[in-house]
Amino acid sequence: MALANYTTLINTRATAGSIREAVNHDNIPVETIVSDAETWLYQRLKVRQMLLTATGTITTSTSHIVLPTDFKQAKLLQFTPNGTTGKHVPELRNIDSVWERIGYGTSTLRATGLPQYWGLDGTSIQFELRANVNYPYRLDYYRSLPALTSATGGVGTTTNFLTSEYPRLLRSICNALSYEWLKNEKEKLYWLSVAEKEVFEANTDTDELEGADLRMEIG
Repeated sequence: MALANYTTLINTRATAGSIREAVNHDNIPVETIVSDAETWLYQRLKVRQMLLTATGTITTSTSHIVLPTDFKQAKLLQFTPNGTTGKHVPELRNIDSVWERIGYGTSTLRATGLPQYWGLDGTSIQFELRANVNYPYRLDYYRSLPALTSATGGVGTTTNFLTSEYPRLLRSICNALSYEWLKNEKEKLYWLSVAEKEVFEANTDTDELEGADLRMEIG
């Protein structure tokens, strides 16, 4: 059953479906609990509702791409055909490995060419080479969605895919964090195990769906 909305989730213990009702306690910082729960979930979930595609062009002599502001984890980066250059999928490496592969020409600038490797630093995708021509690219990535908030003056995000499609997952991690705040280790660990199982099943469902899509494309 879907959660009604954020307002229900943070309501009083007398409200069916609220966090306070679930843990039978009024003195819970529910707004903080929900915020921490979303952070916990977006660090672990990789489901289709979080996928987004960013496109652009790596211009000549450029060696990086600025990450989207809602970026959480990369799925695929590829250079797309433009009539002059063909499709190319550089290899993802840890950032130290990319730094080690940087070559230099006759100056202090990185050598130019078709980048073969990429890695992530705090704010960008870094390549071992500067682009020798303009390369259109496509970045498929997992994003974090706008935080659940109360509707004030008709503005707010009171529902999202977590409340509508993964209500048990959202409830379970909210319960775990609430019991952590209440210093009830037994209940915290129980609900944390439920949340972890729900994350695993959600990610597995997405992996199977994407695998089916890939087999359809190949077939």
